[in-house]
Amino acid sequence: MLPPSDLDMMINDHDILFTWIAPLYHIYPFLGYNVSCGDIQLTPDLITELTYTAEDTPSGMHNFSVTAAYDGGESDPIETVVYVGFNPPTDLIASDGIDSINLSWSPPNIQNTVFLSGYRIERRINTSGWSPIIDDLPLAPTNYTDNTAIVGTMYDYRIIAKYTNPVYESEASNIASATPYFAHPAQNITHTITEQTVSLNWEAPTSTPTAFQGYNVYRNNSLLITAPIPALYYTAENTPSGMHTFSVRTSYEGGESEPIETVAYIGFNPPNELEASDDIDSINLSWSPPTIQNTVFLSGYRIERRINTGGWSPIIDDLPLAPTNYTDNTAVVGTMYEYRIIAKYINPVYESETSNIASATPYAANPIANLINNVTGFDVELSWVAPIEHPAFLGYRLARETTILVENYDDTTLTDSNLSPGNYTYQVIAVYAGGDSAPVTTTATVLAPRIVLNPTESFDFGELAVNSEVEQEIGIMNTLGGVLIINNITIAAGSNSAFSLDLPELPIRIYGGESASFIVGYNPVVAGGHSGVILLNNNTDEPVILFQVSGSATEVSDYDEVDAFATVLVGNYPNPFNPETNISFSLAKETVVRIDIFNVKGQRVKTVVDGHFNAGKHTVIWNGYDDNGRSVGSGVYFYRMTTDEYSAVKRMMLTK
Repeated sequence: MLPPSDLDMMINDHDILFTWIAPLYHIYPFLGYNVSCGDIQLTPDLITELTYTAEDTPSGMHNFSVTAAYDGGESDPIETVVYVGFNPPTDLIASDGIDSINLSWSPPNIQNTVFLSGYRIERRINTSGWSPIIDDLPLAPTNYTDNTAIVGTMYDYRIIAKYTNPVYESEASNIASATPYFAHPAQNITHTITEQTVSLNWEAPTSTPTAFQGYNVYRNNSLLITAPIPALYYTAENTPSGMHTFSVRTSYEGGESEPIETVAYIGFNPPNELEASDDIDSINLSWSPPTIQNTVFLSGYRIERRINTGGWSPIIDDLPLAPTNYTDNTAVVGTMYEYRIIAKYINPVYESETSNIASATPYAANPIANLINNVTGFDVELSWVAPIEHPAFLGYRLARETTILVENYDDTTLTDSNLSPGNYTYQVIAVYAGGDSAPVTTTATVLAPRIVLNPTESFDFGELAVNSEVEQEIGIMNTLGGVLIINNITIAAGSNSAFSLDLPELPIRIYGGESASFIVGYNPVVAGGHSGVILLNNNTDEPVILFQVSGSATEVSDYDEVDAFATVLVGNYPNPFNPETNISFSLAKETVVRIDIFNVKGQRVKTVVDGHFNAGKHTVIWNGYDDNGRSVGSGVYFYRMTTDEYSAVKRMMLTK
């Protein structure tokens, strides 16, 4: 079964016309031809013509084949490889440049960018052979500058697109030509100065190619004009003082020539707006730099002073440019000084006229006097005598230890209230515009109360069932010397009848550092909230102490289901204590309980318990030691009880 022969093709954009010659003869009945692209059959129905057009063929490399179909089978294929869409770049443009040639082009009109990898740029001189100047130029940008071109030589350029998968190079683009040129500079620049105006003159370049546009004028590398000028002169008005480099560059389409330059020196002005202000043991100076200056050549300042109308003397001769302020720490308190400043320049070395004259007088930051403290209960009252009056005085800053209590305070008394027992050091500082006076300190001692109850002021029994009963022990401690006599303990009129007392024999005598206790019972018979007040009559300056109690009761149908206990942190006893104290709490149900001890900084000191407890009353002991087995110091501590449904914090005091 003979195949067709002489397979040929013609590509028009993405359409491919195939032609071939029929088999010379055949034994089996001939049926037609199959045309395929790779594994894809393009002619589902056999064709009998000797031509076929594959339309809209995608970009890439394709294997086309043609077979002859017979009644007895199919011939071997004839094949050809076709490259579609591997087009060259277009619209290549070459333009003259200064010492170079600039190229730009458009990418292939029809391409598959997956397979377009870059470009090769070739050039030639006249009609000589083509040579590559770059072989692997990336896809973007589609421009290139040939900096190896020789001035005055015309070059031809063309570009080839390079593809991968398969590796393939397109036909060459159109040819573009250009000639690089030399940017001739202007010549013989001169200048004249009239006050702040500089007049420049120059001569034209020795040669001006067609790309010549005019002249650009610069001052200190800053362009003074918005477009090139054709004239051979320029006037720079309102030129600021200083040394200025003026330059002229010849402008061409491709850029600028090298500059021709001239240097002009204008105005070396003094500083201005000098101000002198009084300060503590010193005088502060500030000023503005010369209003018209070139800071490249301003090297610094010299500051001079005098007393009254005496002679001027320098106090610093080479002060740097920044900052524009200075503090004279050699001035004598109470003496008035006058100051002036001179600006110093270099290139050339030059000193300006003097600034305006400013005067000031340094003062002393006098502290307060006679700071005293008066302790009343838990409050400390401070008072003092104000310093000598001065216009720079702003107020007072008061601190307790390292804590600032007030700033810019304008009174001479202050009360620090609600303090815990302990020693407190106070500091008072007089604040001035120029700084602070020396601090004045005093130490106050706040004593612990003589009578301390545990719990301290109140107790809540929580929620109970009606007809349930619970008791709470209330501790009484004498924290000072002498004998504390509790004459009577009663429930105040108006209190709910659900509360009752279980008292020791009255009167109760408690010696210094010792304690006693009594029992408060709660037996509600009616549902709802209940409250009461316990009165303690004693022989101290506070003969009646009030202690509040509260609770609530709930009716239930099944009395046996009611838990008679509430979950509550009762308190610690004794309080204050030394060396150990009992921490009491009750639970409404079995749960995990954690009790931690914290110091006044909020740092955890000790975990007393962390485990399961049954419902009911419980007491644990803290022996005054931390988690590392070290004895802690005297002071106020906080203890926190935590369960999965409850958290409470109370305060206690360790005295040694």
